[in-house]
Amino acid sequence: MHRMRTLNKTSFSVLRVNPSTGMPVTRNEYYRFWTWAHRKVHKDVYNTQKHDTNKRSMERKKRVVKKYGGACSICGIKDLRVLQVHHINKDGMEHRTRLREEGLSVYTFLDQQPPQRGIVLLCANCHAVEHTTTIYAPTI
Repeated sequence: MHRMRTLNKTSFSVLRVNPSTGMPVTRNEYYRFWTWAHRKVHKDVYNTQKHDTNKRSMERKKRVVKKYGGACSICGIKDLRVLQVHHINKDGMEHRTRLREEGLSVYTFLDQQPPQRGIVLLCANCHAVEHTTTIYAPTI
């Protein structure tokens, strides 16, 4: 078993591969290795952070779903796990790109703003059907 060495930031670019320890020493590999090792040692901290983040995300989604009617606009299903935001004008990609440039997610933006025109709630099935029927409409 080998010990993790502590490296200062100036030594990253000069180091390559250490054959005796197998420790990655390029900048990206070192950061990846350090993050992996740190998460293994501090599992409780990372699990708590992940749980808190998921909880905040779900609360944000609940507020957005409630703001937009609380149910699928086609079939009426009210299960929060399957409800999704649909852009009626098919401009979802441009909208997400603009929001990413501002450092926001779609749900964060919709939570902060009054209800937007051109956005509805759909369940995952209706959302998939809505996007595929514009390409082709299969018949069985």
